[in-house]
Amino acid sequence: MSLDHIHSIFSEYYGQQQFVDRFATDASRAVDVLIPIIHTNEIWRANLLSLYREVPVNRLILGDGGCIDGSIDVAKEFPRVEVLDHRDLKSLGFSIRHLIEATKTDWFVYLHSDVFLPNGWFDAMCARRGEFDWFECNQRITVMADYLFDTTQIARSYSGSQMGRRAAFEQVTPLIEDDYLYRNEDIIIAKLVERAGHRYGKVGETHHFHQVMYKPSRWQRRIKRIQVEPEIALDEDIRANRTYALGVIKYLDPSEATPDLVESVRLAVQRLVELDDISEAEFLAWVKKTNPRWSCTFASSQPAELSRQMAARARTARRIHYFADMCGVYGAFGASVRLARLSLRRAESLLLPRAESLLRRGFGVMRAIRRRILEEYRAGGFGAVYNLFKRRLGR
Repeated sequence: MSLDHIHSIFSEYYGQQQFVDRFATDASRAVDVLIPIIHTNEIWRANLLSLYREVPVNRLILGDGGCIDGSIDVAKEFPRVEVLDHRDLKSLGFSIRHLIEATKTDWFVYLHSDVFLPNGWFDAMCARRGEFDWFECNQRITVMADYLFDTTQIARSYSGSQMGRRAAFEQVTPLIEDDYLYRNEDIIIAKLVERAGHRYGKVGETHHFHQVMYKPSRWQRRIKRIQVEPEIALDEDIRANRTYALGVIKYLDPSEATPDLVESVRLAVQRLVELDDISEAEFLAWVKKTNPRWSCTFASSQPAELSRQMAARARTARRIHYFADMCGVYGAFGASVRLARLSLRRAESLLLPRAESLLRRGFGVMRAIRRRILEEYRAGGFGAVYNLFKRRLGR
């Protein structure tokens, strides 16, 4: 099958693009374009090329919140760029306010720096201006990131790049028939090799890059959704949840909030309590002072019980956070052993308070725990790990 007909957005990201300035042919519809910026990504230039090709840019106004890379210098290579010094501003919202107040055209465009505009975007948006005063379009997500999927810490085998001794397969290949090996071939072949008396293993000194992207097939396997789980530093975890929850409560009325928005605010506040950033009492007092219309939304009919539950979740969350940090340094097994050794002098910080007794029962038990933790994490992320430890700790 020829691949020539397959359109890839990545070819536009990384292919050669000519600079086209739509302002030169469509100045009557020119708009100011606003982009707040601290940093961008490796296709920032391609994003700007798509912007100038698609939109008649009257002025590109950048809010420099303290740019930590060369994004401003790249933008200055384009025409009609103005940079506002927002380094002393604390929040994105205040930067946006100043950017909007700096506009001079009747309509303006607000963009994130990590947005690429396809052909027809500006015309499609202009066609709906009679219906709205502030509106947005749909999104297509492109994910470009690589991370270590450390299969050396997982018992099952994974295919992608392997090396084998031909002699070891003399008794293996005759067993393989033309039937059921498809997406399970990594697991089955490894077990067949071991069953034949040969050695199966993993090495951590190198890796391969495994690509997850659309490719034509006889069977439909279009990518529906990709869930990205970044490793977030503790201070950013607190900052993100605090600004999200408190911002919604301060600026919106509960009647304006959809049920999913209310629930997301609840989760953000719960996370802040788990991280010991704020207590439930302090939060409720802040709500009462700032926007008391939200007080009923967060009122609890059983405040004492709720506090006990949130305190228990906070303890468990801290243990999970601590264990995750240890895993990043020592691996899951090494972290489990070290946590056990620390149990006498740092019992309050342990993810597994019973780890010392489990260690006495043998490393086999610890390997089983490590394997179970990783299986839960691969299946459902830290939420699944949290539920696992709730069950095991009886909380």
